[in-house]
Amino acid sequence: MFSINEHRRLPYQMLVFGEVVRQGSFTAAAEALGHTKSAVSTYVSQLESHLAVQLLNRSTRKLTLTEAGQRVYQRSLQLTSAINDVLDDIDALLGEPQGRIAVTAPHAFEATLITPVIEQLCRTYPKLLPDMHYSDERLDILTHNLDMAISVGELADSRYRVIALGQLLPVLVAAPSYLAGNACNSAAVLSQHRLIQLPWQQQASIHHGQHSVAFHSDNMLKTNTVSSAIQYARHGLGIALLPARFVREELQRGELQPVLPLYSGEQRTVYAVHRYQTTMPLALQVMVKQLQQAFANSDSEPAG
Repeated sequence: MFSINEHRRLPYQMLVFGEVVRQGSFTAAAEALGHTKSAVSTYVSQLESHLAVQLLNRSTRKLTLTEAGQRVYQRSLQLTSAINDVLDDIDALLGEPQGRIAVTAPHAFEATLITPVIEQLCRTYPKLLPDMHYSDERLDILTHNLDMAISVGELADSRYRVIALGQLLPVLVAAPSYLAGNACNSAAVLSQHRLIQLPWQQQASIHHGQHSVAFHSDNMLKTNTVSSAIQYARHGLGIALLPARFVREELQRGELQPVLPLYSGEQRTVYAVHRYQTTMPLALQVMVKQLQQAFANSDSEPAG
């Protein structure tokens, strides 16, 4: 049986253990928690001693979870979620958005969407503490202790809820320097051009009414980020199929030009994905509203 003091220490030991697993090392967890590495190691060792099981397989290269460790880690996620719910309830009671909100989003949204929204939120609500994680990989919200993820397309995960933010409409663009020597006046000749392809565009096509053409050629320049695709297109390396909102400024400056403007790719919805089963914290509600407004404002502006 645990003593009263051991019971009292157990929740924090579990939180520290969960942070070690999330960060992937004792050193990174210590930095995130503001502890020394030895203190973090002691917390985890005490937890293993109290539970009488080994939770981590320690090696010089990486940490791996034992079966018992996996179970305790899942409980630590639930504990973190419960604590966050308490803080969110108090936040709502106080009536002003404040505190940390951890959000992940693809890199492509950083300059065109997120940064202006974050700037406005911080100026309006100085007690708000945004914690942004930009990644082109989909980070699991609970595993990475996040409040929300901005995602293109829905997630097939019943643990989370989604709110539509807006739409992305891919359009064909290229630099004037490329088009000067490689005219593309018909969809029938698109396959003869060098195309700049992103990983999710392997089966992509463009549409005009009932007519569809595959976005494919034998001369493909492949890249894995939207920002690099934009730069390749700007430098005249080929034709790219990119969301109109991401190339709006380049089109307005004349660095890129529309190609086959009657055609477009498949329109996709951008969602805010969150972990709250009932009411979202006030801070997230405000951020979602601002993001929706940013999409609405962008949709009302000319693309170029």
